[in-house]
Amino acid sequence: LKQTSKGMEVTLSNDITVAYTRELVVAVTASKYWMNRTCGLCGPFNGVPSQNLVLSDGRIMPSPTRLRSYQFGVSWAVPSALLLSPTAVPTCVDNVVPTSDACSSASSTVVS
Repeated sequence: LKQTSKGMEVTLSNDITVAYTRELVVAVTASKYWMNRTCGLCGPFNGVPSQNLVLSDGRIMPSPTRLRSYQFGVSWAVPSALLLSPTAVPTCVDNVVPTSDACSSASSTVVS
């Protein structure tokens, strides 16, 4: 954990960095190792920017507006019950983040 001129930055041992600013802007960066190995809130990390905003139900959100950005974040919200029960949260196997059905079957359906 280190403080930067704009906020804070955390670098994880698996080549992932999470930075956030005082304005509550969050940026996640990852090494090429993670290409096509992610899903969820950070997107598929597949080099196709139009697929970055995949909702938890697999639909792809078109260009973000303020409301759509809010809806995107809410779609990935973790139920408070999971936060209280660490055994209910999926764990990583062989450094691959487990995917939900929504992640593994993400389609090109676009949210209107």
